[in-house]
Amino acid sequence: LREATITVEDKRFRHHAGIDPLALARAVLQNIHRGSLKSGGSGITQQVIRNVYHHPRRLPFKILEAWYALRLERMMSKDEILEQYVNRAPYGNQLFGAEAASRYYFQKPASNLSLAEAAFLAALPNAPSLLNPYENLTDVLARQRFILGQMLKQKRISTDEHGRAVAQPIRLTPPEVNFRAPHAVEM
Repeated sequence: LREATITVEDKRFRHHAGIDPLALARAVLQNIHRGSLKSGGSGITQQVIRNVYHHPRRLPFKILEAWYALRLERMMSKDEILEQYVNRAPYGNQLFGAEAASRYYFQKPASNLSLAEAAFLAALPNAPSLLNPYENLTDVLARQRFILGQMLKQKRISTDEHGRAVAQPIRLTPPEVNFRAPHAVEM
């Protein structure tokens, strides 16, 4: 799950100090071309900051987010920052954190996920509402396959691992099984 997350969210995560200048430059160029703020260029560290502070996506807050990301990189290791990300990221269906998502979608702890299941979960934080696996499974599976392809391309997995993961069917737990006590949740 860690490698899948890094692959899809911030492939240079382990090589920058909290801000990826290449990703920021790409985002600026895309935003100028589109004429609006659509692409943020935020890496994992910046997303941790955003998940903690919930600032609006406007330029002054992006600058503040970058400053906090630089500071966070000095206070925590890359593994600690990545742990914070996977424990705070939205995975759809009111789920935050990979452990909650793993137990909800697969009825197992995140430590027992297969490569295919880990890549499936890594696909969700990009657009948790749009990539709801119960409503849009085809798009989630397409993104999962993209992530697996990128992991192979970046040499994070072998060709054999890629082949097994692509071939593995995803078996989601039906949503009604997961919602056993709605009155308790509401309380």
